[in-house]
Amino acid sequence: MVTAYEFNWLLKGWVAMALVIFAAMWAHLGYNIAFFLAGLQTIPKSVGEAAKVDGAGGFKLFRYITFPLLSPVTFFLFIMNMVFSFFETFGIIHAVTQVGPGIPPPSWCIKLMWMVSSISGWVPLQPNRSFSWPWSLF
Repeated sequence: MVTAYEFNWLLKGWVAMALVIFAAMWAHLGYNIAFFLAGLQTIPKSVGEAAKVDGAGGFKLFRYITFPLLSPVTFFLFIMNMVFSFFETFGIIHAVTQVGPGIPPPSWCIKLMWMVSSISGWVPLQPNRSFSWPWSLF
């Protein structure tokens, strides 16, 4: 222990939520970077050189050449990150809040778990909704 002062991460709900958001972003940062780097390597250099010959500067080169050619990778990562945020954040929330049997979770944790489980269809007892989610992700 560095100091005698202990900081309670769960004292304020927004601190715990910020910690969960940061941990979730950090967990998939390398995944996103790897896909964007792979997408950047697939862009032909001749397209960028042709745009430079036509007078495109740095921002126009990114806006009209690089970003449109990266749109399939961006769309794929958007879908994958949404799936991660809806279905794989329970482990992070449990690690941060230490919610278990007999320990009441913070109110934001209850709201988030209720939202995700109602989206998946198990809380309102509509299993047809939860069975349709994986097929809609194809």
